[in-house]
Amino acid sequence: MRSITALASPLNGDPVVYGLGIPAADAAIALKPDWPKGHFRRGTVLAACELWVEAARSFERALAAEPRNASVQRALAAAREKVATAHGGGGGLF
Repeated sequence: MRSITALASPLNGDPVVYGLGIPAADAAIALKPDWPKGHFRRGTVLAACELWVEAARSFERALAAEPRNASVQRALAAAREKVATAHGGGGGLF
């Protein structure tokens, strides 16, 4: 799994790598749907693309598998904040 999701790592800031990140994360999730890191990496790529609603959903899936993971909690909170800001601060989606 590690090699597949490495493409989706936030440490690899190259736009081409991010373009490959979604398929790589999806492949990891398809192989092991309950693996939180695959969902977290997918959310990270989506957040980098400013697809906040989708990112939040991926972070929620990661958090469901690892409820005490502080990194996932922070990422989910940040994505939810972006969604709320994009929708006039109402935050009605979450």
